[in-house]
Amino acid sequence: MDQSDLRAWEARCIQDEPPHCQAACPIHVDVRTFMAKMAAGDFNAAWPVLTRTMPLPHTLCHICDHPCETRCLRNQAGESLAIHLLEKSCIALCDQRMRPSLIRSKDKKIAVIGSSLDGLTVAWDLSRKGYSVTLLHADMPETFLTAQLGTALPPEALATDIALLKQTSVLFSTQDTLPLGSLTKGHLETLLAEFDGVYLSMGTPHLEILPQWIREQANPLTLAGPLDGLYTGGWADPFSPIQAIADGRKAAASLDRYASKVSLTALRDKEGPQSTRLYTSLTGVEDALRIPVSSECYLPDEAAAEASRCLQCQCLECVKICPYLEHFKGYPKTYARQIHNNAAIVKGLHLSNPLINSCSLCGLCEEVCPENFSMANLCLSARQDMVTTGKMPLSAHDFALQDMEFSNSDHFAMVRNQPGHATSRYLFFPGCQICSSRPGHTRAVYAHLCASLDGGVALMLGCCGAPATWAGRTDLTEACTQNLHRTWEDRGRPTIILACSSCMAEFKAALPDIPVVSLWTILD
Repeated sequence: MDQSDLRAWEARCIQDEPPHCQAACPIHVDVRTFMAKMAAGDFNAAWPVLTRTMPLPHTLCHICDHPCETRCLRNQAGESLAIHLLEKSCIALCDQRMRPSLIRSKDKKIAVIGSSLDGLTVAWDLSRKGYSVTLLHADMPETFLTAQLGTALPPEALATDIALLKQTSVLFSTQDTLPLGSLTKGHLETLLAEFDGVYLSMGTPHLEILPQWIREQANPLTLAGPLDGLYTGGWADPFSPIQAIADGRKAAASLDRYASKVSLTALRDKEGPQSTRLYTSLTGVEDALRIPVSSECYLPDEAAAEASRCLQCQCLECVKICPYLEHFKGYPKTYARQIHNNAAIVKGLHLSNPLINSCSLCGLCEEVCPENFSMANLCLSARQDMVTTGKMPLSAHDFALQDMEFSNSDHFAMVRNQPGHATSRYLFFPGCQICSSRPGHTRAVYAHLCASLDGGVALMLGCCGAPATWAGRTDLTEACTQNLHRTWEDRGRPTIILACSSCMAEFKAALPDIPVVSLWTILD
């Protein structure tokens, strides 16, 4: 398995896909982990989950328009989680001790024109990456945002975030250095000569009269403006707080890339809202409505109860029904990585050999997986590679191979027409394991077939070659397959009746031209 094969296998497993709520969030807040902490009543641990992703968290927790709630899977089993209210409640219930990150300062300066949510987000993100940020006309955030958002934004929430910004490398300009009402290309070029990058917030008052060429020529992927080093955003209509925040985050990432002289476009497909392939079964999930709130925010018990309604969305459909997959404490994507790394070991212990050799190749995982991921095919391919490269432990499949060798030897193997018949329309192949474990049943079934079917029923004892396939021994599988095909030809190409599901799988895969039918279909 090379790297491209590994990536293809990993892409088939959806367990690591984000939950629908997180995928819907433009800044990808880890709602699932947040809910787990809130449900446990650990509000101090829940708060850092939010602040890891949220800029201006005290502000955003109050004003977010929560698109996550519309995609919450709980909508299909009662009512969506009160995600926004729980975030706001977390502020009231936790011990907030947020400190600015101590990051080595870069010798880079960024100017942010305007102090709306997107501009403040640019300042927040870049200051935490070590940039010196100057917010021009930064005397406006409290006045403008409070007026724009009304009572949804408590003044103390914004004041707390502004205070945190002031503790970093953000300089709040108090001088009227730019004529916002008549900002020209020349003004922008002057700033670009002084700074390593400039962000122009189109959501700030008076900037809406700017020439349309700035907005029309902005790149939607990177928010790069018409001048080198200029980035702009914040013009969503209708206004959306979380979209403004997302614009600021995207612009901050672009400015960081621009200042670092790396690609502005590479690997940006996961920014903003996205789709997700994550499947979560709702079988057995009872409907549950939101916990009523007794005041402006949830009380501790109410918050824990509401967060407990979270389904903690994940797939693991294969792990739920397979003791083998459950035993190794992972899921197919992680197993694919382990198997790839195991094959790369030149010297040392191959710790994933038990994982590779323990799968019974039954195919149940593929049947239940929404993406048809087959651990059977993955493990079988790995076994064949190990045999080819001489890394398969001799003991791994030794017993099964010896059993197969015995079953195809003169001590056991035979083929005969039904007594009194020179030809056979059918051939009963019970398989080696049923013969050895229940010979009486095998005799009784054969007698029943001979009495019930016309045209003669031949009997063939032997092994179909499945143990060789399981062991990755393609040479032994091929030899066994050729012998079976010769016998079928010699007997006049009868329809083969198979009693064993492993034999059925082996015949269909290795001998597709031979007509086969299940004994259980005949008996039915």
